[in-house]
Amino acid sequence: MSRTCPNHSRRPIVLSALFLFFCFSRTQAQNVASFAYAPKRSTHQQYVFSGFSRSLLVSKPAGLPVTPAAPGIYYLKQDTIAFHQDPAATPAPLKHSFSPQRLAFVSAMMAATNWIAYHQLNDAWWQEKRGKFHFYKGYRRTRGFYDLAPGDSYCYHLDKGGHFLSAIFFTESLTSIYQWVGFSESRAETISAIVASALLLEVEIYDGFFQDWGFSLGDFAANELGVLWVLAQRRVPALQSVRLKISYDPFAPVEDDSWIKSYNAMTFWASFPVRSWLPAAAQKIWPGWLNLAFGYSTDRLRHGRLETYLAFDVNGEALIKSRALHLLPLRLLLNYVHLPLPALQLKPALRFSPLHF
Repeated sequence: MSRTCPNHSRRPIVLSALFLFFCFSRTQAQNVASFAYAPKRSTHQQYVFSGFSRSLLVSKPAGLPVTPAAPGIYYLKQDTIAFHQDPAATPAPLKHSFSPQRLAFVSAMMAATNWIAYHQLNDAWWQEKRGKFHFYKGYRRTRGFYDLAPGDSYCYHLDKGGHFLSAIFFTESLTSIYQWVGFSESRAETISAIVASALLLEVEIYDGFFQDWGFSLGDFAANELGVLWVLAQRRVPALQSVRLKISYDPFAPVEDDSWIKSYNAMTFWASFPVRSWLPAAAQKIWPGWLNLAFGYSTDRLRHGRLETYLAFDVNGEALIKSRALHLLPLRLLLNYVHLPLPALQLKPALRFSPLHF
């Protein structure tokens, strides 16, 4: 839903603070996961292998001491050793236990961030005339299908793409955060879905008390669909490799010095790993990190023409397979942002762009 903002300078600060908090938390979550699945090494360069029997240890150099530490566990005093692994005896991933201290820390940070965001947005957005709670019908105010019909938006509902992608980012980030706290993956997903929905619903409820806006069912639906998309991706294999992204054209006209309201500068993308769909011979040529993406945008600030695109895209998960912590910001960037790459405009006219933002 579009709105007039008397002070746009504070909004990037709030969004940046939220982004940095979630990036830090996801870094910590990945840090725990990387150590939980790594082999344990002592100060004497000893490795612990569990689930292997004596008969499966082969090519043992002469004189290599093998000391049983417990049934089925051996300390091998050498950095490398050749062995055959029994598939049925694959060691289970180590689980980190629930931490009340981490839960308290995360809860405090979430409460503080929510409080700061509310007061910043209150100064920047919620300064117009208030009234009774009501629903937003559309940009024409007096008529419309509650911001759900195509004619209720002057920008082809591109703002809903922002709501959808924000919900995805919040839900995925919160899932990593609650796994860092110590919840199981399924429970972390459930908690993150509830918390993300509540945080986004809070903004919509506040909007409902302002005369010029109102509670937008379209925004609410986009928020919930973003949350459900994350849950569906983790359960439907066909969706797991699809990434939804955004790109922003820094050279596009800006409305009222507000980059976040300039929907003509935004393009929302669905990125697909086409290599897996190609014949075996073509898969040898097509890079695994190169996706194809379908995008949509508009060519004017208001009441423009719908634009659709077909473009190349970078698959961050395939390009950066390392889980090194210093690469996490780059992986997050590639997972949520479509980089400027060649694109073919399909609508309103067929046109090739050597570099589309």
